Amino acid sequence: MTTTNTSTIGTSSRTYSTIASWEDATDNDLVSGDVVEVGECYNDSEFTPASQISFAGATVDSTRYRKLTAATGHSFADHANKLTNALKYNQSVGVGVTGTFGYASGVLYINENYFVVERLQIKATHAVDTGGIRNDSDVTTIKDCIIEANASNSTNGGTLDWRGVGAKKAINLLCRLTGSGRYRIAKFNPGTGAKVLNCTFVADSDLGTPPTYGFQCDYSGFTMQNCAMFGATNLKVGSGTPTYTTCATDLSSPPSGWTGSLTYSSQFEGTASTGPDFRLKSGANLADAGTTDTDAATDIVGTTRSSYDIGCWELASAATVVGPLIGSSHILSNGSLINGRLTL
Repeated sequence: MTTTNTSTIGTSSRTYSTIASWEDATDNDLVSGDVVEVGECYNDSEFTPASQISFAGATVDSTRYRKLTAATGHSFADHANKLTNALKYNQSVGVGVTGTFGYASGVLYINENYFVVERLQIKATHAVDTGGIRNDSDVTTIKDCIIEANASNSTNGGTLDWRGVGAKKAINLLCRLTGSGRYRIAKFNPGTGAKVLNCTFVADSDLGTPPTYGFQCDYSGFTMQNCAMFGATNLKVGSGTPTYTTCATDLSSPPSGWTGSLTYSSQFEGTASTGPDFRLKSGANLADAGTTDTDAATDIVGTTRSSYDIGCWELASAATVVGPLIGSSHILSNGSLINGRLTL
């Protein structure tokens, strides 16, 4: 029977003090050992690796693999105020990993099949080409993460650089580009069967020069569904044509499967670098506009999707009515509406 081996990562009181040391210790033959290795990060302090953390080399299969996540109670998705906290990188509310180094393809580099990254915040601050996450493996899952990056060029950088040939998944990601005059927000070159579901790709609305492209794509055969792309000059570059389903953008004349010409500021609580907050706001065109997919049955902070909004945030709360109705507003247990919509 497969054993799950859970290790804690954080300060010296944890099993491992750094993510890199956990990676080194678990870089084993997990198939022969019949084990799943889970690294649970604790928000004891911000993780600040001096160089890229590379995940590669373990012998794995679909049932014996490695997963990097946040410990229960230590993710931004567990915070007591998760429904009202601004949706952006903020290590004070959950595990954060930030890289200031340059000339690498990502703060995290994944080149190992079946690897899972969940419930983390990743930020790349270097101004040259360091990205948030680069994924070269064939079958992986990156889910429920906030990924921010300052830089991108036509080779490296950007929030998410997604390569490999297998049926990998990117689900409920906030991918935010913060630097002016960059090339693209993200890059997608996955294989047939890959899915990009309910992700929000944005560049700050007050950048001096917006990124040239929302994303780069040189391969076809994968699905991009319920995704939002705002703040770039063009939607994409490259010869690849994914299957687009119920996606949305502020750009005019997007391809089939995209709704265009939406007002950026009308979709999110804050779009500028002075007050970023990429939760959907009441009245957003992205609300109730998505397609049902069980791979994204909950949103980035764990809210159950009812009508499937576009992007990583579901404009709903699980609050309970405890009083009468006044006009069109419900009286909730805390005396207010959360996120502008009520789910009963």
